[in-house]
Amino acid sequence: MSQIPDLMSDPVKERLKREHLEQGTVRFGDLLVVFVSNADKTVPFWLQTASKRPDGCVVWDYHVVLVQPSASLAWDLDASLPCPSDLHRYIRQALHPEIKLQPSFRRCCLACFGCPCVLCRMYRLITAADYLKDFASDRRHMLKENGGWVAPPPRYSCIKNQKNEVHTLEKYWTMQKEEAEEADNDSYGYVLDERSFLLQMGLDPSGEDRNQNMKK
Repeated sequence: MSQIPDLMSDPVKERLKREHLEQGTVRFGDLLVVFVSNADKTVPFWLQTASKRPDGCVVWDYHVVLVQPSASLAWDLDASLPCPSDLHRYIRQALHPEIKLQPSFRRCCLACFGCPCVLCRMYRLITAADYLKDFASDRRHMLKENGGWVAPPPRYSCIKNQKNEVHTLEKYWTMQKEEAEEADNDSYGYVLDERSFLLQMGLDPSGEDRNQNMKK
C-alpha cells in the first residue's frame, strides 16, 4: 500500500486564519496545533474519511489536529466525527489509546514491520500563534521521485511563513528524541509521548477521563 499523504497542515492554517482569527469564534490563545508522527512515519488513526476499511483506520505518515483543551474541543478535518468534536471523545474514538498496537499492524494491516515500536505515536504541541507565524510548506513531501504528485495538491497556493521561508514541515514532524531536542524551541513547541499527551489532555493512559476516575 503506497504512503498516504496527510494534507491536514495546510487546511489547519487556513481554518485558523478564517474562523479563529477573522471571525473570533474561539479564544485564539487557547488553541494548540498537534502534529502526530514518529521516526518511521507510521501513526494509526481511526474514523478517517480517506480509509476504505469499515473502522476507518488509516496509518498516516503524520497527522495534524487542532485542539482547545480549555473547552475540550478537537478539530480533525480528515475524520468522520463532528468538527469540532469533544476532545475526549475524539481521542477515544480516533486514537483508541487502549489498543496495544502490535508490530504486525502495518499500513495495509497485513505485513509485519519487524519492530514493536514503529506505530508508537508521538505528539508535538505548538501554540496556534507560533504555528501561523512559522509554519511553511511547498508540498515537496507530496512529490514522487519522478516529479509527479502522490495525490492532487490543494488548490490554494503553497504557504510561506513570516520569515519568507517556504518549507519548515520537517521541524514539526520530527519526533526522534535527539532531533526533537534540536528542533524544540518556543516556536516549534515540544514533544510528548502518548502517555504524557493523554495526561495533559485530562485523560489517563487508557483513555479514560481522569476527573471521572477521581470521583469514583
